[in-house]
Amino acid sequence: MNVNDVITWEEGNVTAQQERKFFQKMVNDGSVWKLQGMYGRRATELLNTGQIDYPVRKTYDAYGNKIPTRSSIKKQFGRYELASRRRRIMEVA
Repeated sequence: MNVNDVITWEEGNVTAQQERKFFQKMVNDGSVWKLQGMYGRRATELLNTGQIDYPVRKTYDAYGNKIPTRSSIKKQFGRYELASRRRRIMEVA
């Protein structure tokens, strides 16, 4: 996590694509769950709307709760499509 990226996001000086990239990086390394609550809430919103993907490796939130991985989601619900594919499908529809 880069402090300058955090400051830029908090000031609102990012595009939607930059925001997705910023949050995807933090979700992947688990750092988003150790920051202020607004970061975790925004990451959850982006995950739930399919704008970013679940992490590949196990990560845990600040309370020690396991964050689902791409493979665990796939096992639980059958098929898992990467967010980039879901966005393309939504744009076509």
